[in-house]
Amino acid sequence: MSAVELSFFLEETLVKCGGFGVFQLLVVGSLCLGEISTAWSILMMTFGGAIPNWSCEWGNQTSNIVHINGTQEQTCRPPSNYSDLSCLRKVFDPSLNTIVSEFNLVCDLDYITQTITTIQMGGLLVGSLAAGQFGDRFGRKPTYFLSLLVLLVSNLIAAFSINWQMFAVMRFFIGCGCGIYLTVHLTYKIEFVSGKYRPMLLAVPIWSIFAASYGGVSYLVHDWFYLHIATAAVTFPQLFTWWFIPESFRWLVANDQVEKAEEVIRKIAKFNGNPFPDTSRLKMLVKSLPQDNNNYTYFDVLKNPDLLKKSIFLAVGW
Repeated sequence: MSAVELSFFLEETLVKCGGFGVFQLLVVGSLCLGEISTAWSILMMTFGGAIPNWSCEWGNQTSNIVHINGTQEQTCRPPSNYSDLSCLRKVFDPSLNTIVSEFNLVCDLDYITQTITTIQMGGLLVGSLAAGQFGDRFGRKPTYFLSLLVLLVSNLIAAFSINWQMFAVMRFFIGCGCGIYLTVHLTYKIEFVSGKYRPMLLAVPIWSIFAASYGGVSYLVHDWFYLHIATAAVTFPQLFTWWFIPESFRWLVANDQVEKAEEVIRKIAKFNGNPFPDTSRLKMLVKSLPQDNNNYTYFDVLKNPDLLKKSIFLAVGW
């Protein structure tokens, strides 16, 4: 029963520190702001992959431009009676600058935009799988800030892509950053908040709010380059919260770092104006747990029928 006792003790300690005091409000608010980077990054291709109005400048073998009256726009082939002409240059509507117009991704290259989105979601899968292991082994805090750093650097480099191949590679890394964030941020937040307030925290539609804000920004800024710069710009200030947001004290306790966990508890209590709760039983409860030095991986989930069944049900639910 030591694990159960430890869980109750940590919950009780958190309540004494202030279950959802000023400290938790600031920490949760800071962590929620990270979702703006993720939402904007994931949704970028909804604008970036849009096809502006365009037309061909048709020409003959001598490269002379031939004007064809009544030719429909966005056609990759000339009319049948002009079969000797070829599309010398594609002219895009200048009011909408997307990766389609930037890299001429129409006609025989029109599949590229969907491929880039698929590559991005592949990165999200890789990032999610890696973050689960990384967050458990190295801590919630470094994993969370790693996601912000990846999103900042990848969005910044993506803005200066010189071809669609480079852009696709950067979208993969952006997907990785999103996957890392989405895996760790919720666990990181709720480990600072007492059980009474967790359902309320989960009910706040942070994603919807920031997704709507991206719609507003893309309505005003019709350029994929500046949208990437804007995403990097809103991510940069969040890195400075490293010096305010501590490591999860629950993770510290689980990894036998009791002294550091007590420092975090002291910080929470002091910030909330509460006395430091008695943690004298903490070391005893941690030492009473059975020692387990195994480094668990996803293969352990596959080998455990009960965990595998629950994981499959959760995956279907998501």
